[in-house]
Amino acid sequence: MFGQEGTNSEKDILEVKSHFNRLYGSDFNLLNGRQYYLLYSSISHPFLYSDQYNSENLWLDGVQYDAIPINYDIYKQQLILQYRSYSGEPKQLILNEEFIDGFTLNNKEFRRLSFHETGSGFFQVVTSGELAYYFAWEKTMFYSPTSNSTPYNYTQASRKAYLFKSGQLYPIKSTSSFIKVFEKRYRKDIGRFIRKEKINFRSSTAESINRLIAYCKELTETSW
Repeated sequence: MFGQEGTNSEKDILEVKSHFNRLYGSDFNLLNGRQYYLLYSSISHPFLYSDQYNSENLWLDGVQYDAIPINYDIYKQQLILQYRSYSGEPKQLILNEEFIDGFTLNNKEFRRLSFHETGSGFFQVVTSGELAYYFAWEKTMFYSPTSNSTPYNYTQASRKAYLFKSGQLYPIKSTSSFIKVFEKRYRKDIGRFIRKEKINFRSSTAESINRLIAYCKELTETSW
């Protein structure tokens, strides 16, 4: 069993190396050679949006690759590349995290960033710059051996929000946690804007956060 598995794995890696080189050049070192295995669940999946692999943009080690079939496993926090074997069977490999600069998914931008407060990881970029806002997504898995369909089930995607200001990353869970990041002279105006726009930080959209950050930038840059 183990000998056969090792032979198949080696064959798979050589196969995808040849495929990758034909399409993207000799950058196979950007893959870590580990095949991706999904714990089957008939009613859920570990990916952020869907279990489909769509053509996305990918930045690896400073190089942009277009129309790459990838998906983002937010349970394992891994970015997965899909390819087809010579027999036509779809297979997946895990991209080497240390080479990943960023990627797109469902028309949203993600970057691999590192902060003292969180360590390195993948973040959805809501806004960028000196005043930036990020989402970090995750799922958990629970095992239910008595389930009629499958023992493995994944939770709904959940997110953590962060505001980056003056070189520091702040977790944002509520209106008060957002306002407190700013100097006292700005807090009342920011609070009024949040109430006016009816922004709920637990469920806020990227669009509403963009408006809020734009307002905060204008307020702090023009106020003396």
